[in-house]
Amino acid sequence: YKLTATGWVSCGELPSMSCHQYLPYFGDLMAPFAALPDRLGAPAWALLGFGLYGIGLRRFIADHSHDAKTQSVMLIVGLLPGFGSLVNHQANVMVIGCWLLAAVEARCGRWWLTAFWLTLPGFKLYTLVMAGVFAVLFPRPLIGRLAITIATILLIPFVFHSTDAVIYRLTTLWTYITQGDHYRIFPYQTLFEFWQRYVGPLEAKRFLPIQAVA
Repeated sequence: YKLTATGWVSCGELPSMSCHQYLPYFGDLMAPFAALPDRLGAPAWALLGFGLYGIGLRRFIADHSHDAKTQSVMLIVGLLPGFGSLVNHQANVMVIGCWLLAAVEARCGRWWLTAFWLTLPGFKLYTLVMAGVFAVLFPRPLIGRLAITIATILLIPFVFHSTDAVIYRLTTLWTYITQGDHYRIFPYQTLFEFWQRYVGPLEAKRFLPIQAVA
């Protein structure tokens, strides 16, 4: 993750797989943590992810239950899985925290904040599916706002880095998802493997529309 913030090359091998797994703005999100010594940056990143998850979970529970005891039990039980993020430093709990916050803001009718929380974890492309779900549920207040927030966050790297470097990352990302590298590196039983086994051979780039529809 640290290398995504420092390795802005415009050709050759990227310093980390995360450089082409995630959208370029992830590198700028990581920049403050990468600027710190590892002994500080790593725990700060882990605590941020866990903190967002905890805040999102607490607000979501409070929004759906008004019994203090029930809220406390649900919060304690819900936080337990999140502690894993303090060990593996993955972004997944942060993603869930953002989704929970988006759900709370949507119930309150705060649509710009809803769009922000849905867009922020979009460096992992699959998370934009949740933005699509919310856009279907609330098309009039959300579609335009989501378009603006997604466009803004995609343009951020062009402000801080050379156009060639940003485009190079986008190009390698496109190659990564269309050539099937992800499925070779992480051979889980996903819809792609299921399709190949029970329907027939399929190129990764031709699978993208199927993923979008699913």
